[in-house]
Amino acid sequence: LDTYVHLSADAGVTVVDGEVRQWLDQSANAFQFQADHPRANGLSNPMLVDVDGTHSVRFDGDDIIDSDLELQLFTTSSSPLAVFVVLNPTVTGRQQFVVNHAPAGGGQSVEIGVDSGQVQTPGAWGIHRGSSDASSTGPHVMTAGQFQLMTTEILSTGDDGDNVVFHANGELQPTVTGGWTAAGGYQTAA
Repeated sequence: LDTYVHLSADAGVTVVDGEVRQWLDQSANAFQFQADHPRANGLSNPMLVDVDGTHSVRFDGDDIIDSDLELQLFTTSSSPLAVFVVLNPTVTGRQQFVVNHAPAGGGQSVEIGVDSGQVQTPGAWGIHRGSSDASSTGPHVMTAGQFQLMTTEILSTGDDGDNVVFHANGELQPTVTGGWTAAGGYQTAA
């Protein structure tokens, strides 16, 4: 499995006055993510911070960093996808997207994050499409103030939520479905 996007707080981060202005993808694709993007609509920039000797990029809830290039998450309507995220949420109980992929050519967005789709709040890790289809872990998987490794796997087969697998800190989590879209229905637009 090839890495499509790899953002690391230790590499490719351009900082001005503590604010992240550019974040370069470390994968072979070399996508460039920019703060102060036209789609940011006046939102603030994330900050580069040091947490116990480790660089971290802090998003405080109204920050955005975006790519000028169009990213295509699914090459076919049943392409698998795995997303790994290390994060420390400050709150749970409201939707907070770590990934928000809105196809430029139209279609429904894919949103992954804390309480995405609000299937099992508070503290669920979930995936949401547009304004309806969602699946998540059960509640209280995410804990505010604790670093966690969250994995979302979108499988190439299945439907009604059985095509999504979640792990929290390496442990498989039961999937609660609100109807995540079936394999074969993934948006291929960039």
